[in-house]
Amino acid sequence: YDQAEFLKPESISNLCYALAKQELVHQKFLKAVNLAVITGKCLYRMQPQELANVMRVCCAGGAALPGFFARAGSAAVKLGNSMKPADVITVLRSYAKSESKECPDLAPRLLGVAANRMQTFKPKELVAAAKLALHLCPDHSTLLQACAASSVSRLAEFQDAELSELIQ
Repeated sequence: YDQAEFLKPESISNLCYALAKQELVHQKFLKAVNLAVITGKCLYRMQPQELANVMRVCCAGGAALPGFFARAGSAAVKLGNSMKPADVITVLRSYAKSESKECPDLAPRLLGVAANRMQTFKPKELVAAAKLALHLCPDHSTLLQACAASSVSRLAEFQDAELSELIQ
């Protein structure tokens, strides 16, 4: 556990993904990953999906340590334009779940990325982005307008449950 910063980012990400998938929380491992992120020893080598996986699991059950989002959020903002829609949603969900205030520009910046690429979002990702925008940045009109325009132009792609959620 004290060697987490020496693992390859892909290995850290895979371990985090496996823990999250099984809904397991291993406090010693998470603390080691948190510390590796906070000290910056593994962040600069992470790909967008790897960072999203780490953020997801470190926020599960309130495991993110003080300073985590200051570092991880800053890295996510830098990687935002190269993130897949699912990674953007994962990072935003993690940030919302943590209720952190350490990286105040994370949500607006990633929601801006989402707004610019809304046509590439699957219907469930579009719904998730709209709900996260309303929760994190209710005044983010650019994303909400992009969601509306994209959903209208692709109405046939939505299932009833997704339309219902979007309307709410």
